[in-house]
Amino acid sequence: MITKLKNIALLTGVVTTLLFIATLYSACRKQDNTVVSTACDGVVCKNGGTCIEGKCSCTPGYEGTYCDKASYARYIGNWSVTETIIGSSKASNINAVKKYTLNIRRGEGILELFFDNLSNSYNGVKGALGRKYSGATLQGASALNFVIVANQSIPATYTTIVSSNGNISETGEYLSCIYYTSNYDNAVVVRDTINLTGEYKP
Repeated sequence: MITKLKNIALLTGVVTTLLFIATLYSACRKQDNTVVSTACDGVVCKNGGTCIEGKCSCTPGYEGTYCDKASYARYIGNWSVTETIIGSSKASNINAVKKYTLNIRRGEGILELFFDNLSNSYNGVKGALGRKYSGATLQGASALNFVIVANQSIPATYTTIVSSNGNISETGEYLSCIYYTSNYDNAVVVRDTINLTGEYKP
C-alpha cells in the first residue's frame, strides 16, 4: 500500500512537471509568433535617417521622403531685401529704410549659413538654420526657422548683432527676420530693432 502511494505521488509530480513545461513552451511559442512589421522593407533613408513604420525620420539638416534633400538649399542665393528700423534708442533712426541685395551661402556645417552684404554692409555674418528663440530659450527646431548668431561682433565695426529670429517659406521664395543690433554712435550706445523682408532673386 505504501509503495502504491509513493508511485502515485511520483506520477503526480511527473504530470505536474510536464504540465509546467508544456505551459512554458506554449508561452514561448506565442512570443516567437510575434508579428514583425515589414513597413520599412525596401525603404532606404539617407544621410543618417531612420525608418519608422515605413517613413524616414531625418537627422537635423535633411528632409524629404528619403532624407535626401539638404534643408539649407532653399536659403542659398541672392535675395532682394528691404530693411526697416522699427525701434531704436535713437529716435532719428526709426523708420529708416534700406533696400539692397543679400547673399546667403552655405557654411561648413549642414546647419550653418553665411550672410553677405547684410545691412548693405556686412559680409561673412554667421547664421544657423533650424532655430527659433524666445530670449535665450530655444523654442523650436525647424528647417523653416533661422537665426543670425547671437552676440556676434561685426569685424572692423562697432556693431554687434545681439539676437534674431527669422523664417523662410516652404518654397524658398520669401524670408523675414527681426534682428537686434547694438552699436556706438559718437561714443553713445545705440540699440536698433530691424525688420528684414526678402524675396528670392533667380
